[in-house]
Amino acid sequence: MSLVTFNGNTLAALDIETTGVTPGYHEIVQIAIVPLDGDLEPQDRSPFYMNLKPEHTDRIMPEAMQVNRLKIEDLMQCPTQVQVQDTLEEWFQAMEFNQDKRMIALTQNGEFDIPFVKVWLGEVAYHRYFCYNGRDAMQFALGLNDQAAFKCRPVPFAGVGLKPLCNRLGIRLDDHHDALADCLATAKVYKELLRFES
Repeated sequence: MSLVTFNGNTLAALDIETTGVTPGYHEIVQIAIVPLDGDLEPQDRSPFYMNLKPEHTDRIMPEAMQVNRLKIEDLMQCPTQVQVQDTLEEWFQAMEFNQDKRMIALTQNGEFDIPFVKVWLGEVAYHRYFCYNGRDAMQFALGLNDQAAFKCRPVPFAGVGLKPLCNRLGIRLDDHHDALADCLATAKVYKELLRFES
């Protein structure tokens, strides 16, 4: 099986790690983007994967850093937010999309990730890189739960976070809360959800 529904656009798993939970106040400190082929496997090209230097260290939530395990002293040696934006532009240009073609963001809880990315890039730049209609593994799993409940069947997913979904679907999740590892796991989860039959 192969997905051919993207109209020339490219599905790309997207994940971030941040200094907290509030877009515009907390910052992205790690980002990964993994372009996928029609079989939902990583394309034969380098993913975009970088750590970013935070600009507002006084706003960092210690709990967030405990989750992502990134060390502030290491992040302070990383490229700045603007430098990473420039590198993303170079990476995107190297993808050589046809005119008006972009990436379709595949996320795990995009309601958290996407607002951060839009604040970081700006709304206009975000939509130059990404289509309006993204995909989300968490929302997909919730929809399958709703479908089962609507048909008076047991819901298939007791938890819809990345780790519970991986456990339920038999997907190995290494280095959880590393943006690249989570991108790769999200792509596998989405592929299995497309195959899922309750």
